[in-house]
Amino acid sequence: MPLNWKHWLVFITSLFFMAYSEGYKGFQKSFSPRFAARARHLSRNTTPLHLLLAPLFCMSYFHAPKRRVIATCILTVAIFIFILSFRLLPQPWRGLLDAGVVVGLIWGIIVSMVLCIKAFTDDQFSRDAEVVETT
Repeated sequence: MPLNWKHWLVFITSLFFMAYSEGYKGFQKSFSPRFAARARHLSRNTTPLHLLLAPLFCMSYFHAPKRRVIATCILTVAIFIFILSFRLLPQPWRGLLDAGVVVGLIWGIIVSMVLCIKAFTDDQFSRDAEVVETT
């Protein structure tokens, strides 16, 4: 199917919007620094349960401020709703929007990897892990 100007407009808008909102604002400014800091914290303060649930710990599903845990859960539900909604879109629209998602995710993966490397190699790494210990 040849793409017309509407398709290209949606494609380019999706790329820029997702790069900014998901890649830059979501990952680079919020999730990735906290994820790296929590991974570093976990490496220095390991318990068997935290080690078993390390991905969930690093993503702030527990041992984080109540507001952060709630925000993480709401974001997870919202992502599932978007995924299910996008599946209902016909082609080429779904593919055009998925391209923006891919850009945001690639940005997030790269930033997360860079910050995790910094967290484990740079003694001056000082991002807030937002760890709340419960007794």
